[in-house]
Amino acid sequence: TSGFVGYPPAPPTPTVTAVDVVIDGAAGVVSTTQPNLVCWNIDASRNREFFDRNLSQAGDLGRQLAYQAAALGTANKAGYSWLRFGGTGNDYLTYEFNGTVCPAQNDTKECLNETTWTNLLDFTEASAAKMIFGLSMNTGQDRRRKLGAVDENPNFPSAWDPSNAREILTWTIKQGRGGLIGGFELGNEQNSHYDAETIVANFGVLWDLVQELWPDEEGRPYLFGPDPHSCKQDGCSQDTLDWIAAFIDGTLSQGIPIHAATHHEYVEVDATTWLSPTKLDVGEAIATDINRTVATASAPYDQYVLRVGGEIGPSNAGSPVCDHTSMRFAVFGDSIWYADSLALKAYHGYDLYCRQDYVGADYGMVDCLTGTPLPDFYTALVWNSVMGTGVLDAQVPTDNATSVRAYAHCSPAEDGGITVLMLNLNAVAVNATVSFADASPVAKEGDAQVVYVLEGSDDASAGLDGGVGLASTAAVLNGEVLALADDGTLPSVEGLVVESGVGAVVELAPESVTFVTYPKAGVGACGSNWTEGGKGR
Repeated sequence: TSGFVGYPPAPPTPTVTAVDVVIDGAAGVVSTTQPNLVCWNIDASRNREFFDRNLSQAGDLGRQLAYQAAALGTANKAGYSWLRFGGTGNDYLTYEFNGTVCPAQNDTKECLNETTWTNLLDFTEASAAKMIFGLSMNTGQDRRRKLGAVDENPNFPSAWDPSNAREILTWTIKQGRGGLIGGFELGNEQNSHYDAETIVANFGVLWDLVQELWPDEEGRPYLFGPDPHSCKQDGCSQDTLDWIAAFIDGTLSQGIPIHAATHHEYVEVDATTWLSPTKLDVGEAIATDINRTVATASAPYDQYVLRVGGEIGPSNAGSPVCDHTSMRFAVFGDSIWYADSLALKAYHGYDLYCRQDYVGADYGMVDCLTGTPLPDFYTALVWNSVMGTGVLDAQVPTDNATSVRAYAHCSPAEDGGITVLMLNLNAVAVNATVSFADASPVAKEGDAQVVYVLEGSDDASAGLDGGVGLASTAAVLNGEVLALADDGTLPSVEGLVVESGVGAVVELAPESVTFVTYPKAGVGACGSNWTEGGKGR
């Protein structure tokens, strides 16, 4: 468990009732992300109930979880999601293939057998996903080893032994399932256990294995790493940044092609800080530090264009029992953090945001007990539907208006339209006037705009545990509770189409997440398919 007991409540921010939101379309895109930025995690840890939850597509729960995940994949323009199969428990795995027999299960030893692996592959395929497979370091008790420790074995740490990984991967390829694996990590949060040079050497062994098993470069899985623990409520430590830099320099100098530099992030947001601009800003500080580190370390190797990705959750959350007695991060308040965090990372050019966890404990995107989608799931679903890859600069220049946050993306259609995301941290409604930096309106009078207002439900019976508002496990879209139909069908997340007037004002509900799409904004930088001459916005 994390041992984190929380900070004192954040100081209140000034309340505002009206703001200006200014989009600088003329400057072009400030960064570009991927259409499937929204990634999600399955953790093979015992305290995430991985070994107790049947993902088989022959069972109702496995099918429902995959159906819901597939909605995230098919909603984005890429048509699939990244599923990261990784976590602390992945380093405890032995793969029971080709005659290898798993040791007895204990706190640091777990078994991935043919049945469980087949179920996970079937689940991945049904989820419209590609897997990033976090391979086991088979370190057992070594997961508790501290960096610099004196070991009884003078030859430890030795190079990673890929033989057990070769067994499970060879079997997977022979079953015709190798295409479901889009990438690999090796070891989870190993920076407190091994120096970067050791991990670089292990990635060299991994790269040799990947080339051996996937000799054709087309379709060969990528490498992701180094995945250190952890940028937290105080940002990234310099030791962590230095470790990432040493890993990047070591791998690229040896010709080991890292597709994306990855890190873990847990800013420990909670009910006392969901509405704190200061807390939300920690995510931006982390992105700035990570980007600077990656850019500096990779600069000498200009043949490699490194992407950046994070395995990110609201908290390093411990091991609560899956029985609804703890729902700390399963509520709408968490969606304010999640939407803001997604937008901040996209603004800073992240290509991958793996939400910890899809299902497990009380901080999943779906409920660990019932599989019911939680507010963060619906936030991700709307995001994938309306936020494109081009990121624009958006500002709230109104004085003392830190309690309203705004972001803007090109629309997925790439036809000149834009989507503006606005978060209202105030306990009262706020009127937002959206315009371009040259003071021209984002929509002419009579143009349609499409509005998606997400809030927590005020109906105690709508959620799983009686919470309301920020504490509700039920999300409301444009006044309608988002709930599964009796047959398990997901509700529609279509927006409300309204006509705009010149200088039209968007009302931001109290403590809400609002997306507004302006299909006819006419932003040239958002218009690979837009042919009306480009207005230079």
